[in-house]
Amino acid sequence: MDTVNHQNEKIEQYGNTPGEQDFEKAVNYCSSILQNCTHSVKYNALKVQYLLLSCQMKEANKFTNELMNRASMQDEPLIMAWRGRVMIYSGNTNTGKTMLQNALQRQPDLKEAAIAIKMMRTSEVMKEQAGELFKANKIDEAIKKFDECLALDPYNLNYNSTILLNKAIALNKQGKNDDALACLNRCLKMNPEYAKAYVKRGEVH
Repeated sequence: MDTVNHQNEKIEQYGNTPGEQDFEKAVNYCSSILQNCTHSVKYNALKVQYLLLSCQMKEANKFTNELMNRASMQDEPLIMAWRGRVMIYSGNTNTGKTMLQNALQRQPDLKEAAIAIKMMRTSEVMKEQAGELFKANKIDEAIKKFDECLALDPYNLNYNSTILLNKAIALNKQGKNDDALACLNRCLKMNPEYAKAYVKRGEVH
């Protein structure tokens, strides 16, 4: 029990303590606890969160898929909600939304599912608004709107990488190449296979 308490303290430290955040270490401590507490809904869900926050999208997709194939996990609303979110983040929007709705049917007050469904609508509307501002050459306003988009959902790596690319393009248009490069580096950390971001980074350099 002391070991679990110590590991839990480390998860809190590396996951939530300002200045000490290290999401990869938080993932590792979740994995350590799960070696002895395989059926823990809490720590399985935390592991998914920290996989996403540490920009490990493929691992999060694989892990949530494995969870849904476990009899002890597949009907748990919180696990269903995180699997639904990861599926949406991976581009499987309709299937992911259905899973979120099923999770809410099982547990109507499940905030993780309710927030994710709301974010689906809000994120696309705000992305379109930012794009319209950019097209109208209202660059400062567009950048502000891109920042609002980025604040919506830190777990949505593919969406946020797209927003960061768009923000970098806007910054580059203003001649702020250092800021644009910083955005592109963040973008590629979230999505290492994003070809357009590599091209833009080459142009900015």
